[in-house]
Amino acid sequence: MHSSARWPSGRRKWPIWAKNVQTGIWSRLPGGFQPDYQGYGFIRQHSAVARDQRRVYVSVDEASATAAFWYIDFSAGFSCATVSGLLRPSTSVAPLRGTTGAFTDGHPDGRHLWYWPDLLSPTGLIMQDLDQVRQVQLAIGNGLSIGSGEEPGMFYDATGNRLIIVQRKSDGTIRYRVIQIPADPYQVSGYQVSAEKTLELDPSVVVSGYTHFYSKMKYHSQLGVVLVPQDRGRMLAFRPSL
Repeated sequence: MHSSARWPSGRRKWPIWAKNVQTGIWSRLPGGFQPDYQGYGFIRQHSAVARDQRRVYVSVDEASATAAFWYIDFSAGFSCATVSGLLRPSTSVAPLRGTTGAFTDGHPDGRHLWYWPDLLSPTGLIMQDLDQVRQVQLAIGNGLSIGSGEEPGMFYDATGNRLIIVQRKSDGTIRYRVIQIPADPYQVSGYQVSAEKTLELDPSVVVSGYTHFYSKMKYHSQLGVVLVPQDRGRMLAFRPSL
C-alpha cells in the first residue's frame, strides 16, 4: 500500500463515502478521511445526524482507551465538508454497543446528547455530551434493566424530550418503557422512568421471529410509530403509549 494511504502511525486511512438517496450515486467525500485511531471490539462505530448543525456524529470505542467520537461537518456543503479529529472525553465509560443508542436530534435546548445502556450496569445509562466533550455514567435505576447481551431499540422523542427503550425478552415478548430527560441532564435524580409495558399483538399478526435489533429497529418520529423487523415476513409496527 502506498505511503499516502497510511497515517504516520502506519494505520490505514479510511476514506468516507456518501450516497445520494435520490439518484443512488455514491461519491467520495473530498474533505478527508476518518480520524486515525485504533478501534476496539466487533461493533466499532455508530452514526447519528444533528440536523441543526448539519453534522454526522460517529461514536466509537478506542482500543486501550474509552468511548470517544468524531464528526463530519456539512454546514458548508458536501464539496466543502470537513472531518474532525477524534474527540476523547476524559471519563472512561463502556456503552453497550448492541444498539444504536438514542441521539437528541431536536432537543428543546439545542443540546446534542447521545444515550446508551451501560455495559457494566444493567440499571444505568451512559450519556455522551457532544457539545461539552463529556461523558458520564447515570445510575438511573427505578426498574431499568438492560442486560449486557441485549440489543434494545433506543430512540429519542423530541416532542416530549424523552427516551423510548424497546426490549425483546427471553420469553419472546416485546416490552418498552419511557424515560423523561430532566432540564439538567446531569441530574440523575431528575430522570423519570415509566413502568415497563408489554406489547400486546393483534390476533391477525403472524410473528416469524424477531431479527437482531441493533441498527435495525427504527422510530418514525412524525407518526410516533416504532418499526420492528422480523427474520421473515412483514415488519411490525406499534405506537407506544407515552
